[in-house]
Amino acid sequence: MTRSGLDTIFTNLNDIVESVTLSKLSNTASAYDPATGTVSAVTSDDFSLNVIFGSYSSMEIIVSDGLIANTDIKVFIKQKDLTALGTDPEVNDFITRGTTKYRIEDVKKEPSEAVVICRLRGVQT
Repeated sequence: MTRSGLDTIFTNLNDIVESVTLSKLSNTASAYDPATGTVSAVTSDDFSLNVIFGSYSSMEIIVSDGLIANTDIKVFIKQKDLTALGTDPEVNDFITRGTTKYRIEDVKKEPSEAVVICRLRGVQT
């Protein structure tokens, strides 16, 4: 798949393209400050992205040997959009779709590197 072909797909499938927030943890270690009696908060850098959501087939779930849960979903992100933002998704980052938050469990680039595919798992908030 070429990058221009992917742009065409995103344009033609505009009705299924969704805007989400990618949250990259920037301070993952909370620390207790005995002088103030406070705990530092975990912080994140947030980025807006347009993506397409998909599901895993029964066969993909079966051959994963338990790696892919029945409730996992996948998301397709244009590499061009990530490059423009200056970031890439990583395992343990989060994607928020409306009010639902998902943890990124796996990140793969397809062979032409035009699209990044993330495996997402819902988290309790």
